Amino acid sequence: MLENIIGHKKNIELLLKLKEKEKLPSNLIFEGFEGIGKKLVAKSLFSFQEVSQKDFFLIGEDSYPKISDVRNLIFSLSKKSIKKYKVAILDNAENITLEAANALLKLFEEPPSNSFIILITTSSNKLTKTLVSRAKIFKFSPLSKKEIKEFAKNQKIDLKKYPELLDFSRGRPGHLLRIYKYKLVDISKALLNYIKNRELKNYFLLTEKLEKVNIKIIQSLFEVLLDLSIKNPIYMKYYPNIVEVLNLIKIYPKPKYLLDKLFLDINF
Repeated sequence: MLENIIGHKKNIELLLKLKEKEKLPSNLIFEGFEGIGKKLVAKSLFSFQEVSQKDFFLIGEDSYPKISDVRNLIFSLSKKSIKKYKVAILDNAENITLEAANALLKLFEEPPSNSFIILITTSSNKLTKTLVSRAKIFKFSPLSKKEIKEFAKNQKIDLKKYPELLDFSRGRPGHLLRIYKYKLVDISKALLNYIKNRELKNYFLLTEKLEKVNIKIIQSLFEVLLDLSIKNPIYMKYYPNIVEVLNLIKIYPKPKYLLDKLFLDINF
């Protein structure tokens, strides 16, 4: 439930108020850094009593919303809802294709009754102006250190044992969870040491294990690499290379390519 989410209190209070008064806009945009909690708020906005599993749609979570996704959504939303509402969440909306955005615009202009469409994006500036003009934007900010500590406690993450996590989280609970769960600090330190010492064999043995992981884990990994390069003078010279590869993640979302490029750019 929304009331149990740590952080984003102003947005949550306004969303609940609008929903209670039945004035919640049909088209919503949740904007903010990746891993900040936007999607969690969107998924928690409606209860199981209000939306059936068949009338809840989560699109683009592992990639981005495509034209086929939007066409299927238009068809699904045209059907009568089983419960009170129908809800569609489109994740990674900043990467939506122009064709899909134009199809989605038709839904924005004439939203089906009792339906809500929520776009999850890191930047509304990357969306078409026509979509943005027809939606209510909610901007999400990073959590405070106090809130991150509370979140870590709820997740049973001992920040005294892992003090780096507080700063490395950047106020983003989703990012914090990935760093902790996949031991990204240890992996990042190993990668940087292998690069520094030109340990090609060990480097590629480690990157082979990372080849099939979710791209968001790789993004978190590169952000940890970036933080380590800022905090440690030994790795500071790698900072520009890490930034360059981090910016390529959305264009070439292939872990092996990204990691190999980092190694080659630094060593050759």
